[in-house]
Amino acid sequence: MSECAVPATLTNKAALLGKPAYYHQSDKKPFLPEQRLHTGIGKLGLFVELVADKKTLGQVTKAELGLEAKEDAAEIMANRLLN
Repeated sequence: MSECAVPATLTNKAALLGKPAYYHQSDKKPFLPEQRLHTGIGKLGLFVELVADKKTLGQVTKAELGLEAKEDAAEIMANRLLN
């Protein structure tokens, strides 16, 4: 695995790609849906089960993130900067 300057970057990437992902700190609310990123010690068992079962989801969709499908990244950023 490659080194990463920002903690959890690889975890977020795995979750976005549909792979099981776990982050130990539970004091911060993740931007990803709960079924994508399992946080906190209480979710560790579920994460281990998903890895053992080789369960994966498809890539994260715009709908899962609460984004409109018709907008591209540039439009989303422009709208957020303007509002």
